[in-house]
Amino acid sequence: EWVHLPAASGPIGCSESPCSVSVPLSILSEGLAERSEPYETNLTVRLKTEEVYEATIDITASIVAEPAECVIDPRGVIDAVYDGAEDLPIALRQRIYDFATFTLSTRDAAGLPLHRNLASRFRLSATVDGEVMRVPEDGTVTLAFAGGGNYTVTLEANRMGYFVVEIEYTQPDGTAELVPAAARILVRAPPHSVPAGWWRASPNTTDLIECSIVPELGSEEWTPCQGGADAGVGGAGYCEVGYAGPRCEVCVNGTHYFDKAVGKCKLCEPLENSALKLLGVASAIFALLFALFHMLRSTYKPRHWALRRPVLVGRRILIRWSQYSMRAKAKNIFTLFQILAVVPSTYEVSLPKELTEWAAVLRWPEFLGLNLFIPGGCYGSYLNRLLVSAFWPIALIGLIILGCVVYVGGRRVRAREPLDREGWRAVLTTALLRALPPCLIVTFVCVPMASMRILRTFTCLHFTVDDITGEGATYLADDLSISCDSPEYKEVEAWAIGLLFLWPLGVPALY
Repeated sequence: EWVHLPAASGPIGCSESPCSVSVPLSILSEGLAERSEPYETNLTVRLKTEEVYEATIDITASIVAEPAECVIDPRGVIDAVYDGAEDLPIALRQRIYDFATFTLSTRDAAGLPLHRNLASRFRLSATVDGEVMRVPEDGTVTLAFAGGGNYTVTLEANRMGYFVVEIEYTQPDGTAELVPAAARILVRAPPHSVPAGWWRASPNTTDLIECSIVPELGSEEWTPCQGGADAGVGGAGYCEVGYAGPRCEVCVNGTHYFDKAVGKCKLCEPLENSALKLLGVASAIFALLFALFHMLRSTYKPRHWALRRPVLVGRRILIRWSQYSMRAKAKNIFTLFQILAVVPSTYEVSLPKELTEWAAVLRWPEFLGLNLFIPGGCYGSYLNRLLVSAFWPIALIGLIILGCVVYVGGRRVRAREPLDREGWRAVLTTALLRALPPCLIVTFVCVPMASMRILRTFTCLHFTVDDITGEGATYLADDLSISCDSPEYKEVEAWAIGLLFLWPLGVPALY
């Protein structure tokens, strides 16, 4: 199921050709039975230098399953055979109990062969009054009840999985009754050590998940997954101190957030500091664009040649832009870049390298918005993060409309025109017409960012908890601290369904 080659303590050097290197190899398979003859399998080794080597190796399987046990109540078995045994006369019931004998056997619940010829690896034993009765090679053991207590049945199997204990009850008159599934025994593998840089949800699974590994100064690497044999609660035992959750990407301290770029938890800045940064950057960008737009559209000629030439070049670009109808072409190219930048992270798919390399120039939709100033883990809850991502463009549109109303109204006041009912209607109409182009630009630019956050809400990752029972856990891919089975996620999902009609469906329909 998984193979781990531990890293060498130093560089492997060879003075001979061909080079021969011995590395310990560990393979765990939940369905492999013990065999004296070796298996032949293929092995592929990929080095960090991207060189690939293939070889054929022989593996001799040995059993590592731990003994498992269950408790069987013989009285319950007898009562199940004799429907209504509790209504029998006491003397008759006691006679049944005294002369009852049981033949215990076991079979694989999945119907797989048990290889009983390997008796040393397949044993069924029952403990009665402290005496251990072991199974012979035929796989059965006969026990006399004689009014004794419960049976503790122990199974040493040659594979992992569910086993069913069958009981054949022999009545005092010699007739036999078979109880086909008196008990189930689950045989597991003993805990295996998880290598550093890997994580799993519990010790009962072989599904190893690779963690973030970030190079640090020198030749050292950092990973939040320390590995080990102790799984802890929910796999937290495989994480460094202060880390938990799937892939160890959940910060235990609620005032920290996980930065995937460095693979570490970082302290969230105070909200007021982030708000001031956002306000300052937004104001500077708006002032710069406003000044540049009016300068290029006006007849102003800077006196200094260093400023005059860029202005003239910008005006020529605007003229050519209109002559070649570049607006529609630019929108198509811009949309293509947005799709290539957003689709992989939203739908957990990989695009061809030829597309992603030249499209990386517009990967800004992944962090556009308040996430640039307030990291995703610092919103207090994922619902707050979703609502902020969906509604801050709406708030910006409202500010643009309000600014246009103030601007048009101020011009009307300076012209000494009345602001009666008709005057305000004219102000609102003119302001909305002025605000329409920048508002459309805002929606066009923000559609991928807002849609990405909304659609990511529906992407959950499944992590296997138990290979044998099939039990698993699902977590929100965008925030691994949220279980997709929790009430918190259900609330977030309900909001996301509603927001689908605002951004992914509503804004394109508006166009």
